[in-house]
Amino acid sequence: MCDRSPLTDNVGVAIQTFSVFSLLPACPSCDSEAVVKNGFIHNGKQNHRCQDYGRQFVANPENKIISDETKSLIDKLLLDVREDSDGWHC
Repeated sequence: MCDRSPLTDNVGVAIQTFSVFSLLPACPSCDSEAVVKNGFIHNGKQNHRCQDYGRQFVANPENKIISDETKSLIDKLLLDVREDSDGWHC
């Protein structure tokens, strides 16, 4: 009779097993591990979808924060364009 457990290989070394879900990040909304891959976003990062909550998300998102100075410049430029335009100009 063989006394090896199903989690050992032929020489008795323990084999580490993983759940499919454990390799993927948990849902940031509900912490569920029932997450599947769901394609890629525009910059090539892996997109995921929570099967319980339905939320799509990217693991480790890199949000670029736009400084207040840049926002002010954008507002100024948009206002300048609106004030100058009576139609399309090149």
